[in-house]
Amino acid sequence: MNQKYSEIQINNIIKQYHSFGDHVLLRRELYDKGFLDRTLDGRSYWRLQKS
Repeated sequence: MNQKYSEIQINNIIKQYHSFGDHVLLRRELYDKGFLDRTLDGRSYWRLQKS
């Protein structure tokens, strides 16, 4: 699970699975809660494994 995604790709994935119209809020929450990590410039995202 070392796949990296661009911000556009992550946004498109999140948009597929939510219904309230705020993918940016969800992306930030996924990052803040430790489900996603990203580069400092926000260009690349990847899923973190929860142990």
